[in-house]
Amino acid sequence: MVQKKGKYRVCLYCSHEVKLYNNDEQFSWDLHKQEPFHRRRRLKGKKKINSKDLSNMYIQSMKDLFQSDSNINSWAEELIRLADEQLARQERNADVEKAVARSFSAIYNGNFQLILFGSRITGLTICETGDLDIFIDTSENGDMSLVDNPELENHYLQKLENYMRTNEYNTWVNVASILSCRTPIVKCLHYDTKMQCDITVMNGFGIVNTHLMALFLNNIPKLRCLILIIREWALASGFTKERDINNYALSMLVLFYLQQGKYAPSVDELKFDYSGPTNIISGYECINYEQVKCNWKSYKDTKNMSLKDLLLGFFTYFKSYDFKKDVVCPLLGKSVKKKLFEQNGRKLPPQMYPYVEKLKHKGEDFKLKKNSMCIQDPIDLAHNLTKSASERFTYNFSDMCDSAKRALETL
Repeated sequence: MVQKKGKYRVCLYCSHEVKLYNNDEQFSWDLHKQEPFHRRRRLKGKKKINSKDLSNMYIQSMKDLFQSDSNINSWAEELIRLADEQLARQERNADVEKAVARSFSAIYNGNFQLILFGSRITGLTICETGDLDIFIDTSENGDMSLVDNPELENHYLQKLENYMRTNEYNTWVNVASILSCRTPIVKCLHYDTKMQCDITVMNGFGIVNTHLMALFLNNIPKLRCLILIIREWALASGFTKERDINNYALSMLVLFYLQQGKYAPSVDELKFDYSGPTNIISGYECINYEQVKCNWKSYKDTKNMSLKDLLLGFFTYFKSYDFKKDVVCPLLGKSVKKKLFEQNGRKLPPQMYPYVEKLKHKGEDFKLKKNSMCIQDPIDLAHNLTKSASERFTYNFSDMCDSAKRALETL
């Protein structure tokens, strides 16, 4: 299973290096077996996979997946079972949460609260070692924001990293602060639970996004199935491995597709009749999506639609989507032309007013980056969820959507 090459250990199934944690080979092997590239790319012998082999593997796996309605339904049931399994293991989350609180209290004297968010909370994680996202709220009034203070934020994260490395090396392994990304984090692995953690103190956008996604998942039948299948499809296609698109962006694509068919409201529609409390996070007024009331009966119901038809609709829509000219905008539930973001966004619709105001104060660096693919975050409007996507990726994504569409049409 594992062959030693000097100080490295190489997996004979997938040809990837097996990272060694705390000199514990069994623990390291258990973690490696959960990695997506190991589960998806097992090859005989030591031969590394090339692009042609990957293409053939993808085509074959797609044929296996989409060979019948019953096959799609069975696969969806299995994904839901795995996701429910992870969702039910709340005691692991609690153990990690306690350990993070203990570490942070050692370097911070004030009051704070820990809030879990992300796919593990919404039931969209199927992997045993999937990341647990944790936000540490240090704000005095609980508004989940450090008021755009990157220096203070990085100070806390660096102190936390140093403490974990120096004082709690039996609890945390592979600890690293990543401060150059849009949302700086401390990335670490909790030894006892084998759970990866991403810890942030920046702001509560992730919490708001989680509540928003939970609202849609709780009210739209088959949305969860559809998201899980699309995520696995993207993983099998090699998209998420290359970091061009992440799982949250894929979820937004699924939601946006349903908005086009009037199966889901736009985020702006959810906000329209809201009269409850709001928070100002990094300049944006955020509502509490846990308290949103919406007339879901006024939208089409996905209950009577087959997963095959929903998937076919998704792939048909995005195979010809003009990513070069249009921005995917779940806030409005429709596309927005990229050219409207020019000239400081003066021609953008009024719902984009907070974004335009941010441009005035932040300048050019804050602008929504207009790469080949652009999916606008419905909460943080200046965040392109696919800012790392290349033109080649966009072409491949459309091409794979077309291939999946043709496979589904043969059923």
